[in-house]
Amino acid sequence: VELVSGSQAVVRVFADRNSINEATGAALGSHLTSPDNLAVDAWGNVYIVEDNNPGHIFQARDLDQDGVAETVALFLSNGVGGSEPSGLIFDPNDPYRAICCVQHPSSGNDALWSFDLRPYDGTNDSLDLLTTINGGELTTGPARYVKGARAFDQMIIHLNSPTGKFNFGPVIFFYDLFVTGFPASVPGSPFLHVDIPSTVVVL
Repeated sequence: VELVSGSQAVVRVFADRNSINEATGAALGSHLTSPDNLAVDAWGNVYIVEDNNPGHIFQARDLDQDGVAETVALFLSNGVGGSEPSGLIFDPNDPYRAICCVQHPSSGNDALWSFDLRPYDGTNDSLDLLTTINGGELTTGPARYVKGARAFDQMIIHLNSPTGKFNFGPVIFFYDLFVTGFPASVPGSPFLHVDIPSTVVVL
């Protein structure tokens, strides 16, 4: 709901089963079931928590901030039978720390899960990776990785050390190249693994 004046409001559908699945480019369909509550991280991404068994948490991105999500991606999946995620918050003192409440009604064994979303353990926030495909938006923050690029796509990588700790130090990029039609989740799918040494530079 957007208040456009003191007496007028515009109501939009932020995300539903017709929203684009970031992993496939197709509509979410039945992958999204019984959305129940929301959370927002420090980067403005909105998280949709399902009231479902087992439930999922999706990350929705409203890139142009018009109140409609351009893409929705699976952020977390709760595989414990008979349980469901019932709330998600982000630590206001540490934007990379997420806390999820997991409810298990039949046993009463409820739990709190806390997990760190930093892509590089042990760097103390001194290493940032920003990526873009074909000149799109530079992405960073929790769970923001390059999901995939096709032949002749242009991928630009910015590696930065905000504190200067890793400036001009050696790093290695890892790429998994998969043959079209053989997704990475299929055991034994043919792929070529490439390691490319590089250096950290200041942006």
